[in-house]
Amino acid sequence: MNCNNSYSKNYKGLSMHFMGMSLCILLQFSFLSSCRKSDDHRIQSSEEEIPVRFSVHIPIAQTGVKTYADMEEEINEVDVLVFKVDSKERFSHRSVATEIGPGTAPGEIFFQTSLRKGEGNYRLVVLANMRRQLNAFNVHIGQTKTDFAENLIYEKTPGTPWNAAVPMWGESVVINGIDEGTEVLGVNLLRGMAVVDVINQVATSDFILTDVYVYNSKTRGLVIPNSYSPSLPTGAIGNEIVAYTPVPESPNGLINSIYLFEAPAGSDLGTPDLNATALVVGGKFPSSSEPERKYYYRIDFKNDTHDLVPILRNNRYIINIVAANGTSFAREMPEDAFSSPSLPLKGAFNKGRSSFFGTPGFQYTITTIHK
Repeated sequence: MNCNNSYSKNYKGLSMHFMGMSLCILLQFSFLSSCRKSDDHRIQSSEEEIPVRFSVHIPIAQTGVKTYADMEEEINEVDVLVFKVDSKERFSHRSVATEIGPGTAPGEIFFQTSLRKGEGNYRLVVLANMRRQLNAFNVHIGQTKTDFAENLIYEKTPGTPWNAAVPMWGESVVINGIDEGTEVLGVNLLRGMAVVDVINQVATSDFILTDVYVYNSKTRGLVIPNSYSPSLPTGAIGNEIVAYTPVPESPNGLINSIYLFEAPAGSDLGTPDLNATALVVGGKFPSSSEPERKYYYRIDFKNDTHDLVPILRNNRYIINIVAANGTSFAREMPEDAFSSPSLPLKGAFNKGRSSFFGTPGFQYTITTIHK
């Protein structure tokens, strides 16, 4: 009996102790939960939604909204992400734009969306042509804008040319409060990719551009840049070789066809960098003794001082073939051309770049347009 009484007393004491600990733990969870809800509520603002009018500028200034005729100016859909600005910028809520239409100024687009009314400071991030990726990303309340930007990735199917509207990003300055008088005007959108044009300016009776190959283009890119240098996500490996062939004969070139994610500059002009993003162009000389025979040349991305440069978003690189009157330094297979030193730009001869070069019969220029 004494043993039973002793056990009963110890059990009761243990039960009271356990109940006390459990109550303490429950109170702590309740406190943390209430803090979290309060914090989320502060980030999310109120549940009341108000219409907000936006204007944005697309990178290439053309009047009106483009359709599938020009992918880089096309805006299919627009999403607005609201970040509450405290010590950090943290995600509050997202809204889908409606009534997307052209403004009066070249490149100006207007739209309307509904945002939650709130006090404090906010930054509004505008994303165009990114809805599918946004839905898959599932940004969560309280996520920092830095973390969001580092992980919002656009992918390109390996081995295929670009065939979709180009992703664009822009953001407002920090605004104070969201209320009935809020308007967000003049947000500049930045394309998430670069475009490359290859144009044959030589008479097709002398040279016909037939093939363009892109080596080591990146499979993935960050939609929101993190610097003025190439913004590369983890795992931005090189694509398979992308072939653009046959090139149209009239006009003889590729315009608005090659879209590339950002990529670092190659290593050196004299020694071909087999990991760099580069082009190989090929064509025929109709007036030669073998008019159907093709010849290939490697072209790297360079600036006006003939140094290798990175590929940066929102730039247009225009490669103009300005002379083709001989096959010196040409290769008969694309892979052999890629493994050979890049030809220097026109005007770069005899500047100590490489003893490999004399004066090639094939000459070109590169014009970079910063949008």
